[in-house]
Amino acid sequence: MKRILFLWLLLSFLCPSVVRAETPSAFGTFWKNFQDAVAKDDKEAVSAMTSFPFLYQNSLDKAGFLKVYPKIFDAHAKSCIRRLKPESDQAGAYDLFCGYDIFHFSKVGGEFRFSDLGAND
Repeated sequence: MKRILFLWLLLSFLCPSVVRAETPSAFGTFWKNFQDAVAKDDKEAVSAMTSFPFLYQNSLDKAGFLKVYPKIFDAHAKSCIRRLKPESDQAGAYDLFCGYDIFHFSKVGGEFRFSDLGAND
């Protein structure tokens, strides 16, 4: 048992990215919860998974986000979120390409959040 512990500690010291690598399930869990909240049109749950200020045409607080929620999550966006899988980038963030929009998800305070919506140009 001591050998295993020693080897694990040695490995974590020499190769921290191997032992402490972000598991795809960390984002996968967030994504499943986000999909469920959007499918149920649960604005409060979606806003709880959103980083504020939220970047959409300008900087929005929670109240501003809730006002534009129907525009952000129209039928087309809901369909994309239900069907498509976000792609990871080199920084560990994720993007969902949906027509003219890019839904961006990044870590904030150690947890994934819906951080902004940009133009897919």
